[in-house]
Amino acid sequence: TAAKVGAAAIGAASTAVTAFAASSVKVGAEFDSSLSQVAATLGLTMNDIQNNVNGAGETFEALSAKAREMGGSTIFSASEGAEGLNILAMSGYSAGQSMDMLEDVLHLAAAGSMDMASAAGFVSGAMKGFSDDTKDAGDYADLMAKGATLANTSVAQLGDAMSSGAAGAAAYGQSADSMTVALLRLAEQGDVGAAAGTALSATMKDLYTPTDQAKKALSELGITAYDSNGNARDFNEVVNDLSEALSGMTAEEAAAYKQTIFGIQGLNAYNKMTVTGIAKQEEWAVALAEASDGLGEAAKQYDTMTNNLEGSLKGWGSAVDELKISVAEGLTPSIKEFVDFGTSGLQQVTAAFKSGGLSGAMDALGDMPTLWLNDPDWKIYYRHSFNHPQYMGEHADVTHSICGDGNEIDGRIEKSVIFNNVIVENGAEIKDSIILSNCVIKAGAKIEYAIIDSGVTVDEGAVVNKSHDCLPNRSEERRVGKECRSRWS
Repeated sequence: TAAKVGAAAIGAASTAVTAFAASSVKVGAEFDSSLSQVAATLGLTMNDIQNNVNGAGETFEALSAKAREMGGSTIFSASEGAEGLNILAMSGYSAGQSMDMLEDVLHLAAAGSMDMASAAGFVSGAMKGFSDDTKDAGDYADLMAKGATLANTSVAQLGDAMSSGAAGAAAYGQSADSMTVALLRLAEQGDVGAAAGTALSATMKDLYTPTDQAKKALSELGITAYDSNGNARDFNEVVNDLSEALSGMTAEEAAAYKQTIFGIQGLNAYNKMTVTGIAKQEEWAVALAEASDGLGEAAKQYDTMTNNLEGSLKGWGSAVDELKISVAEGLTPSIKEFVDFGTSGLQQVTAAFKSGGLSGAMDALGDMPTLWLNDPDWKIYYRHSFNHPQYMGEHADVTHSICGDGNEIDGRIEKSVIFNNVIVENGAEIKDSIILSNCVIKAGAKIEYAIIDSGVTVDEGAVVNKSHDCLPNRSEERRVGKECRSRWS
């Protein structure tokens, strides 16, 4: 019927809400953990954050806001955003620099279908290697994204190669654009990733810091790696000039010169690079120079990669996670307080058991802080909204009895039925009786073989049993006083 359908719907909704709350706490805890890692990497302690020492609290809030901004508006979650921030912080960037770089890293991760940690590592590696103040994270992300569209390599492979070889290229005065062209030449012949970056560094070393024999051979060929001012020439131009100088020789003569100039690794990379013609290199150079124009290549590829159903679903998932984190913010403090309370108590008991055995553990239980379930500042969600759960106090002794919701029992009850919202104080005794709702049985009161109507207060020391005749007037306040005494053994 309609009532059953309604009840089923309410039950299903309740289950769904409970599951969402549990999931929210999980997502919130994961985000807090990720953000705590960022703080630790940056050297921010909890004391500094809580007391805003040197702006640590404000910095932590800004990091949280940035990660959540990315999580709420992109296909990546807030936890993934925090992971990216942590990788950047591990690379030595400040909190402000990491936040400025995060969106570019995110675009690259999407363009290359890779995780935030990898993208952050590639961008930070390239930036650190080149130390070029004229380029920011977006420029390197654009080079990696655009380069992957020009030759036989992926965004991740090119990013790995650039981050691996950046320091070496910078040491020989090469720009990021020139290095990217060189890596694309290697990629066309199957050399990609970190191995390509290492091979490229070896070739540069052979040309820019040649041995005495290699220097003599280069001089004979009319090849110099430096201009008249002592500045390093563009690496690709030097390779092209050498290739041109060797082109008119026999294979044997050319091989002899190359063996003199290069080591094994450098020679292998040089041979692969010479396969790509100058026209193709120039085409690549123009495309790379335009990679950061307008929106930027990485951002454009992000838009393309996410403009589909899968991208929409990921975006929806990230937005839901942001909602869960917001929900968790309201739930977490109470849950954390409860967990911390339990943890502290267990630690006390464990320490007492180790030092004093079972007796020590039992003594420690008595020293634990009081857990007051009826604290109005600590909400307890219960199936009956009109009554809190029954509370059994330290002195409660209840046997063979039924007690309703909302009761606060601290006395002795035997073979009785206690309705809802009844208070039985310490020292009160109830036996073989029925106590209706909203009654107060004060300390020292004794009740036996009686039915106490709802709303009655039995005063301290009062005695009510089957032979007393002190029934209250129903038109007056229902109260049983001390004078209402009868037989009590």
